Amino acid sequence: MDELSDVSYEVEDGLATIAVATGLLKQPDSKAEMVPLLQKLPGGELVFDVQRGRLHSARLVIDREILEHQGEGSSYRFQSTYTEQVAE
Repeated sequence: MDELSDVSYEVEDGLATIAVATGLLKQPDSKAEMVPLLQKLPGGELVFDVQRGRLHSARLVIDREILEHQGEGSSYRFQSTYTEQVAE
């Protein structure tokens, strides 16, 4: 499956903040096929220190649920949080 990304950014006080959201160009044929794809769909924010030319911080989150992926009454939820902060 191809991924679709939405990116926006702003620069303030020497920090470039980039907001990222991902999705799929085409949904799988069945809900069960979506299960392994959830981990590939993060959204969040990256902050770069423009003056130093390095990553300042990152936070990417996935919190998605698929209902009835294995029949009536079933559900699958994937949650993940990745954070990184530069140590000065």
